[in-house]
Amino acid sequence: MLRNAIPHAALLTAAMLLAPPAPAQDAPPASPFTQLSFAEARGAAEERQRLLLVDVTSTTCEPCLGMARDVWPDPRVTAWIDEHALAVRVVAEVETGLAYELGFRGTPTIALYVGDVLLDRRTRELDAASLVEWFDDVAAGRAAISGDARRVAQAFALLRSDNVLARFDAAQELTVTGHHALALQHLLGLWEDTRDDPEFLGIHCGLPLIPWVKQLMAADDDAYAACMGLYAEARAAVTRTDEPDLLSWMEYVSWCGALGRDDEPLARLDALRQPDGTIAVPWWLAEPALGLLADAGRWADAGRVAGLPHVAREKVRAARRDIIGPTTLDAEDQRTWVRTQERGLRNDLARIATALRAADDGPAARDVEALLLQQLDDGDSRLTLVRTSADVVPPFPEQAAWLREALELGADARVVQALRTRLGNAVREQQVTDRRDTSTER
Repeated sequence: MLRNAIPHAALLTAAMLLAPPAPAQDAPPASPFTQLSFAEARGAAEERQRLLLVDVTSTTCEPCLGMARDVWPDPRVTAWIDEHALAVRVVAEVETGLAYELGFRGTPTIALYVGDVLLDRRTRELDAASLVEWFDDVAAGRAAISGDARRVAQAFALLRSDNVLARFDAAQELTVTGHHALALQHLLGLWEDTRDDPEFLGIHCGLPLIPWVKQLMAADDDAYAACMGLYAEARAAVTRTDEPDLLSWMEYVSWCGALGRDDEPLARLDALRQPDGTIAVPWWLAEPALGLLADAGRWADAGRVAGLPHVAREKVRAARRDIIGPTTLDAEDQRTWVRTQERGLRNDLARIATALRAADDGPAARDVEALLLQQLDDGDSRLTLVRTSADVVPPFPEQAAWLREALELGADARVVQALRTRLGNAVREQQVTDRRDTSTER
């Protein structure tokens, strides 16, 4: 009997091997939805700079079941979500309170958010093509539940844009309208992106001092903490070495100004004071030191810095070239950028010289004026100084004297007309002020 059992077993094994495989069970459709809770998903979407997609569904809703089977697994839908959003599902009968809190009254309801701002929603069944088309319209601000939602959607889309000026304007509007989280995302992105682009170094270094940035810091704790972090980074960059680069210093000074810490950079300058009273600033710090001291009204110190032998035009230009570094700017754009910076230096020198003359410190004033002349392109000393009147704006009492000197020295008609226009405007402003003061006294 045992001998007969072996062939039967072998035949049974062979039959099993030769039999066609059992049909495989259908794999469940791919789901684009995260397993995070709604609150967790909203936080994650904000952190990743993604839209939040919410699908409110029900286990007894036939259209919901149809979308779960045919629409959500569709490659067009999953591809869009993978690129733009974080998707979370809310089952109405399980999370009834949340569904009502979100304002959803029917299923299926599909909604798109930026943070806690509802952009738009649909309470009906959609096929894959219609769903993706609606997604695109909402993301671009073409479909929105309100005007405010449209602006938020457009501002959110700009996070991926390289249009710095548009992002700057969007961040300002977001701050004013109270959308602080999105405004902060723009601020942090602008800070990083403009640092690497010489074309926008002016925006970069002045960004902390712009009113909407200060407003954002005052209104939002997260924004204040983030800006304090940027300040700490800038401070570390100028304290970790005896000679930090000029751009790091400019960033540090800007954040100090934004946070009301103007005394910090001045204290670093005072630490360089020599026994004879001179502030021995290194060459890379000479130009920004002039601006700091002038803004603080420390005219004598500013005059001493201006008189240092290394505060010369070629050194200043070298420092600016270091800021620009390797760049895609063409030669003319680089020259334009350098000229713009030189205009700021000339304004500082003009302020310092005027203040020193007013304080009867003639020698120091002459030293500063000599440095100012050194920054100019022509060689006709005083006439050259007058010709820069379009760039160097003297205080009101000086303007009449400059116009008189321009006429005496034979300055060209354009310069004379510019001085006359500026003087006329100053006179009118003074008259308005005088009338206002007279009215107040009465």
